[in-house]
Amino acid sequence: MQKFQQENLEHIQDIFSQKTGVHFPERKKPQIGLRKAVVLAAAILCFLMVTGFAVAKFSSLKGDEVQLKGVYEGNGVVSVWVENESDRNLSFQPDLRLIQYKAGVEIPQKDGGQVTFWHTDIAAHSQGAMTIDLSESYDLAQLEEPLENDWYELILTNNGFAFGQDWKCSVDFSDMSVAGETMEYPNPEADLQAEEVEESLAFYFQKSAQEKYQRTVLEEAYQQTYENLPEFQKGQVVSAVSPVLPGNRIQKEMCLTVQDPPEGVIWDERISPEKQYELMGLNWSTYDSFGRLIGAQGEYAMVLSVQVPLQDYADGTRELPLFYVMVYDREETQKDDACAFIHGQTVSFEDLEERKVFEDEKYAAYDVSGYVYGDGESYLQAFFRQNPDVAQNAQTLRRIQNFYTYYQDHLQESVLYLQDAQQK
Repeated sequence: MQKFQQENLEHIQDIFSQKTGVHFPERKKPQIGLRKAVVLAAAILCFLMVTGFAVAKFSSLKGDEVQLKGVYEGNGVVSVWVENESDRNLSFQPDLRLIQYKAGVEIPQKDGGQVTFWHTDIAAHSQGAMTIDLSESYDLAQLEEPLENDWYELILTNNGFAFGQDWKCSVDFSDMSVAGETMEYPNPEADLQAEEVEESLAFYFQKSAQEKYQRTVLEEAYQQTYENLPEFQKGQVVSAVSPVLPGNRIQKEMCLTVQDPPEGVIWDERISPEKQYELMGLNWSTYDSFGRLIGAQGEYAMVLSVQVPLQDYADGTRELPLFYVMVYDREETQKDDACAFIHGQTVSFEDLEERKVFEDEKYAAYDVSGYVYGDGESYLQAFFRQNPDVAQNAQTLRRIQNFYTYYQDHLQESVLYLQDAQQK
């Protein structure tokens, strides 16, 4: 960038003084023509506008947060599931760096090769799948060679890899890898052994279908199929309600929540007693931890998670969802033959009654975790395969078990509406 000439600097100083009241030592100002002044003012205005827009960019330095989960689809194609947890829109640039994580080596691109991106814009408080094609830019045979105790990371950015505006997503390109199963689903039998999915919908939960079709295509087929179920056709299915408004804004004045644990509850003895609540994660989501719809399209569940420590970062954690709570209009649940649609299953509210964790004159809420993942042990194993960077040791397992056991016994007394929490 060319340096400002003296008159540019002095003009900016004048503007700064007018805005802030801070004055610079007076200098003898040379006279400039009207035309030159107009051009200069326009240039400064453009500079200020560009600077202003740059400030608004999505950045972790401003508290913006994004979660990324990647899976290798084969033939050089990587799907990245993006959860934008910020109030700002996120637009990825069509550029990336590929790093072999533990070796700390950047993998060079082929000369003349180009990485292709699709669906790079993720709106505030929304989720979506971005697709990246590496086939023309990298040696796929090299990438698909199994790594021993290592994996690859994609570094993505929305602003030229500037600090606070780049994000990492672990991927492994080999069938034998651990990290490469970032989006792998557990086997349907293990995943759903506690409950039975509708036979016509089983394809959506099978790994073979996930490997064959892109997420959007699979979801569309799933939606078309469940909407043809007799319960949907007869209008018996009650839609879940949530505080998520159009545009994925949260209606906080009417929001189900989970209060902090009472004093004396210890989930991890390594954490000070007054910070145990920091081990709890709480959000509303349409998808389970493997990117599958929890209910019907557009329905949300309140998700209660435990923070699992990372192995290489002392203060880093990753959320493990353990409890899924869905809320319904209480009056609707009491109609004859009314049922809910949960994770590929139609469930009567009579069967859900024993899972109720909250009820008032307007709403009824149920813990539907058993329908989302049936076998806890298989689910935990899948989580570890999905997240190879978490610490897999006895202390981590004890934290998870303590958290799960506590809320298995106390979820009902811990769930309340936000206005109730504020009153208390």
